[in-house]
Amino acid sequence: MDRATSYDLMATGRRVTRLQVRKLLRTFAFLELPPELRNMIYELALGDPARIKTIFNRYYASLVRETVKAPLLRKKAPTILLLNKQIYDEAVGILQTRSIIFNHGLLRIPSVKLVISPHLLCQVASLEINDKGHRIIKTGIIQDSWYGYMTLLQQLGKILSAGHKLKSLTIDFGDKRLEEHMTACYHASYDCSFRDGMRGSANAFWDVRGIEKVVIKGLNATHAAQLKARMESTPTGFMNLPREIRDMIYEDALDWSDVTTALVRSMANWANKEKPFPYPRRTTPTVLLINRQIASEARQVLVKKPLHISFPGDHSITQEKHIPNILHFISPATLQQVRALHLDFESWEWIFNINRRFVGALAASAKLETFRLSYRDSLKGSFLALPNQRYPDTKLNAYLKQLAQLRGLKTVVFEGDLPVCYTDALTAIMTSTPRAGEVLPALMAIRGDGSMVGVGHRDDEEATYGHPSSSSSSSSSFSSPA
Repeated sequence: MDRATSYDLMATGRRVTRLQVRKLLRTFAFLELPPELRNMIYELALGDPARIKTIFNRYYASLVRETVKAPLLRKKAPTILLLNKQIYDEAVGILQTRSIIFNHGLLRIPSVKLVISPHLLCQVASLEINDKGHRIIKTGIIQDSWYGYMTLLQQLGKILSAGHKLKSLTIDFGDKRLEEHMTACYHASYDCSFRDGMRGSANAFWDVRGIEKVVIKGLNATHAAQLKARMESTPTGFMNLPREIRDMIYEDALDWSDVTTALVRSMANWANKEKPFPYPRRTTPTVLLINRQIASEARQVLVKKPLHISFPGDHSITQEKHIPNILHFISPATLQQVRALHLDFESWEWIFNINRRFVGALAASAKLETFRLSYRDSLKGSFLALPNQRYPDTKLNAYLKQLAQLRGLKTVVFEGDLPVCYTDALTAIMTSTPRAGEVLPALMAIRGDGSMVGVGHRDDEEATYGHPSSSSSSSSSFSSPA
């Protein structure tokens, strides 16, 4: 690592004060020391693991002798590990060669985290838990002694099950009073708090895997053998599972159509329609944030799923500006990853979501293959009963015709209340490949008498346009698109 000099700072053109220069000159270039010297410093800076034994010895002495004060517990991470990444990586290598011995239980200490950081505990190479400091069933302080050991086992098992660097683990209880409960009582039908407590606490290590050498003494022989085999076995990680199993997990963990759930939930929370719509925060599924390989595999499963968005019909929305925008629930970039899209409009007002930005995102996608639109309009009959009206009218056509920008799709399906003469032409356009000089089919609307007319027919200028909700009065809240 190159060390910056005062000349280097001056050459950058920055304004450098004399004080900054003096501080720079006084900075000790630790990383320029030979690795051997740095390792010696790490050894001293990390401290002696035997201090943990000293802390517990003093704490035990404070319980059996009133003249001894309990030590003040001040867990601190060694400062050397907090300087920078390079120093941490070098120093933690020293830590991973060390051993920690617990020769007492926790006694009255509520948590082992008050004595040693879980992060440091997971870095050591060897861990031993024994009752050499005092017997596990100790007369006079039996409650502090027994439950202190049981709590220690439970907490260590929980910490180490999250990950560790252990090469060896030893659990060695030599108390003769414990032997009876681990043999004669072990398979008995009567209750034994010592047997049950030890069995439950030792099982906290059941999820600790991948330790090279495990030694367990003082427990029931059968139980100890099971624990030893379990902890010495190689853990099966997620990436060790067959790809077929991983794909099944991705299948359950990911679903495009969670968008519908979010929309329905937000609609239910929108009691006052005069207030802005309560859009939820867009989130990324956790499985896509773990690492690149898992994210890549999960996306391969996700893109095979259709995106089905259902827009509810009972919404009591009276103004066009209040129609929720679906792009607040799914981003355009995510929309471009979809291969099959199914939009289910249970009322005509949702047509405003087929806007320029929405269609533009789909048109820019090279992955979209299937498009399905289910469209229902309970007002269609009353609308066509009005004189000089056609369906779809100017308002609906202004949005629907934007779908003609989607070209070269494999499958296009329109369902519901849109006339076949309109959807057949739109389907032909969307499934055709753009080419020079092409003549596209004309979009046809239907009149109340069943006759067809082009949506661009000159009679449109004489007709009164707008859906029944907007054409019945001049003060309608829904306005025609620009």
